Amino acid sequence: MNKLKKNLNKENLDVLYRRRDMLDAERIKQSSSLDKYLLTFSTGTLYLSINFTDKINNKLNSICLLGWGWAILIISIFSVLISFYGAVKAHQRQIEINDVYINKELYKNVKINDTSNFWNTFVGVFNIIAISSFVIGVIILTIFYFINI
Repeated sequence: MNKLKKNLNKENLDVLYRRRDMLDAERIKQSSSLDKYLLTFSTGTLYLSINFTDKINNKLNSICLLGWGWAILIISIFSVLISFYGAVKAHQRQIEINDVYINKELYKNVKINDTSNFWNTFVGVFNIIAISSFVIGVIILTIFYFINI
């Protein structure tokens, strides 16, 4: 009975590990897509706003709003680019952490010191900055165009 219970636990764990690996792979894919889409939307919005402003023939009101909108969109673009860099560093650090655990399994007397990955937080912070600055930039540009149309 005990042997059967151990086999069931191992099978259940195997299923759960496979599911976790699948979910983790999906999370990584979605995170990468978020960065790409956000970069595309930010640069596209900046380009369209510059193009649209160029087409307005009358005198522009609240030009300060236009400048702020563009500046905040540029912050969004740079935040995404910085988060790309952080993601590379986060993957490198995670490989180092995994190597520590592999060495611990191979050589039982290996001591594990620090397995934290600061770069994950770094990427998260810059993703939040990128998303919020994109939204704020679009809102500011929308207000500017409502004033000028």
